[in-house]
Amino acid sequence: MIRTVLLLAAPALIGAGPVGAGPTLPCLQEKCAVFVDTCLLVSGCDKVITCMDGCSDATCENLCFDDIAGVGVVARADIAVLSGCGGANGCFHYDMVAKNSATLKESIEQVRWNGAPWKVEAGGDPAGSWLSYAVYKAPKGGLINRVNTTWTVPVGKPTSRGSNAPGWWYGVQTAAGTGALVQPILACDYQGSSCKDGTYVIFDGVFDWTRPYEGMHESKIIKAKEGDKINSWLTCDLGTCTQYIQNVRTGEDATFPYKLHNPNKDKEAALYFVLEHQPSNCEAFPPKGVCTFENIYVEVEGKAVTPTWEAIDERPKCGSKFTVVDSKTLSVTWNGGTPPSASTDVVV
Repeated sequence: MIRTVLLLAAPALIGAGPVGAGPTLPCLQEKCAVFVDTCLLVSGCDKVITCMDGCSDATCENLCFDDIAGVGVVARADIAVLSGCGGANGCFHYDMVAKNSATLKESIEQVRWNGAPWKVEAGGDPAGSWLSYAVYKAPKGGLINRVNTTWTVPVGKPTSRGSNAPGWWYGVQTAAGTGALVQPILACDYQGSSCKDGTYVIFDGVFDWTRPYEGMHESKIIKAKEGDKINSWLTCDLGTCTQYIQNVRTGEDATFPYKLHNPNKDKEAALYFVLEHQPSNCEAFPPKGVCTFENIYVEVEGKAVTPTWEAIDERPKCGSKFTVVDSKTLSVTWNGGTPPSASTDVVV
């Protein structure tokens, strides 16, 4: 997933805004417009924006981030992402949080475990920002130590904006969802790309739920366009995961190693293929959309396996759905797209 720093505690402002208006909201609207738009669509998160809009100073705006009692799990996550984006773009900083480690721990736990009074008994993944996904879990929590796959950038240009930076990716995570999500990613409306123009980016990413305050770890960004073929692999042992991604057309690639900090030394035992980030409107996604992951190869504890996939709708939109074509082929569709058939359409 494409995430920023996840902290719910109120930020301390830096810089002064215009007289009679708080400085935070204008900065967020300029630097984090995608997340502001998403927040306005989510009940509970929208109250933060409305609250800030009525403020005239930084103190009032800070209180809007504090006053989130009773909001749902999804709203808390969206508020956290908005707060993190603002921090990353200089709208505020978190020094006051860092000075109080208890407050910092409590804030992180609200995101990871959804906080009292909820008892979800799970970590951060799967996340509410996932539309649809397919998952394979290694038996007995075994280590998924190698994955290979290829996929093609979706073809077709959206007719509207408001995509909220969709991502088509695969990745490994602990069975409980509490460790590092290691994920080679294809995305648009991110890092200078434009879904509407048919331009995309690919990169290696890690979001580590053991240290969400660090935000998203990323490799160098590689440009792509509709129709490009993406080649990727990842490998893991008990201490490190390394991932690789390549645009086959241009030959440009990136390799990204990451040291694991998983709780209880849990293994990367779950493999996900995901469509992420619900759009504001379906016209912001490519029409008759389809993205097919092919040539999927998986090793568990050093041995090749034939995965048994489960297709799940987490928070689907625009008719999104994952189809298990066969053990080596998964296809996600939206806006009326059609998945390939195992016998005729897939080239392995």
